[in-house]
Amino acid sequence: MKKIYTAFFLSLILIPKLSIASKADYPDYFIIEKILVFGNNKTKEDIVLRELTLSVGDTLFISDIEKETSQSKKQLLNTFLFTEVNVYTDSISRLYVELTEDWYIWPIPIVKFADRNFNTWWKTKDLNRLDYGINLMWYNHSGRNDLLTINLQAGYTNKFAVFYSRPFIDKKKTIGYSLLLGYSANREVWIKPENDKLVFFSNSNNFIISRYFSGIEFTYRKKFFTKHFLSLTHSFVQVADTIVSQNENPKFLMDGKKSQNLVQLTYNIVIDKRDIRGYALNGTYANFALGIDFFNQSQYNLKAISKIAFYHQYKKRLNFSTGLTGRANSMNSLPYNNIQSLGYENRFVRGYEYYVIDGNAYIFGRNNLKYAIIKDYKSEINHILKNYSKLTFSMYVGPFYDLGYVRSNENYLNNSLPNTLLQGYGIGIDFVFYYDRILRLEMSQNKENQRGLYLHFYSPI
Repeated sequence: MKKIYTAFFLSLILIPKLSIASKADYPDYFIIEKILVFGNNKTKEDIVLRELTLSVGDTLFISDIEKETSQSKKQLLNTFLFTEVNVYTDSISRLYVELTEDWYIWPIPIVKFADRNFNTWWKTKDLNRLDYGINLMWYNHSGRNDLLTINLQAGYTNKFAVFYSRPFIDKKKTIGYSLLLGYSANREVWIKPENDKLVFFSNSNNFIISRYFSGIEFTYRKKFFTKHFLSLTHSFVQVADTIVSQNENPKFLMDGKKSQNLVQLTYNIVIDKRDIRGYALNGTYANFALGIDFFNQSQYNLKAISKIAFYHQYKKRLNFSTGLTGRANSMNSLPYNNIQSLGYENRFVRGYEYYVIDGNAYIFGRNNLKYAIIKDYKSEINHILKNYSKLTFSMYVGPFYDLGYVRSNENYLNNSLPNTLLQGYGIGIDFVFYYDRILRLEMSQNKENQRGLYLHFYSPI
């Protein structure tokens, strides 16, 4: 009986100690002792490590593992160097980064419409308004996320351009640069808006506008989400006499001038906290730019451009996004060659794809609510490039509503849309491949009660 009591009291003493030892064997944190990177056959390891939120020696709580590894994965995907990324830890303080690299050399044949957007070109389907050639894009040229682009183009626009960018040139990987040099020429050019549509002037025998352009830009990125840009660009534009005649548009380069020297100095800051830049579902984005344009060494224009956007995921499949973009200039009257506002590239109120609204200041906002019918569906594809054998696909559907306004001091013929409130709404279907390849089909109606079905190849916000 004495032995039983003795064993009982010993157990009361030892059990707490065993419990403490067990806790010590399984702490709620660990210190990262090693980071192992796999699959970076071309990309330098220091470029990968630069995008991770964790480094060797960091203390990581078990409860924060999913958050930190998820953020590191998103930042690696946002370099556009990889088609698949997996970041995870083990039980012995190691962090693993598994990568599937993108295909970096793209000799892309150029067959594209020369109009402002696909929908405008599709109305005429004019093959003479196509550009063709080759665009050689060499991503990750040195393994340091740099890019070399050589553009050789004929057709509607004859063009030659060389572009090179490198994000990091210092040991701390904070400073980068890019260079641009090129030339283009056309036998046709839009010279003014009438009835809120572009008026073209052409000469089938001779080039009537030529452009020489060059530029250098420096970047600074100390933190993950904030990047600074300082750029200096120069362009020289020369046009035929008839374009700037009184019968056409003497304001094209201002005051009937046949040539324009334009030097632009611009600073902008980008704060990008989107989860996936190509097609964001969560996060924020802000871009603020200030610049000065020098025209022909005698006139100058101060300009401010900004864009802000918010993305929020309410539930696993329901998302809302909103964005606001604007531009303002100090000159009340700008050369028409430099005044393009809404209706170009991705700057338009949906429902007005066929129109242009030009002025010296504009603002427009977009709003999207969308539901994921298919969310991150993954599939193995046989008989395809190894880098793209793992397909990721999503499909979203939902309504949208846009607003916009352009302030104009010009009096071109029969333009009713400047200085009026623009509204467009409708429903869209998004098809998203590999996180950032997008096909968007939209059915919309504008304030003038005009309906249309439009096709786009980019995220709306």
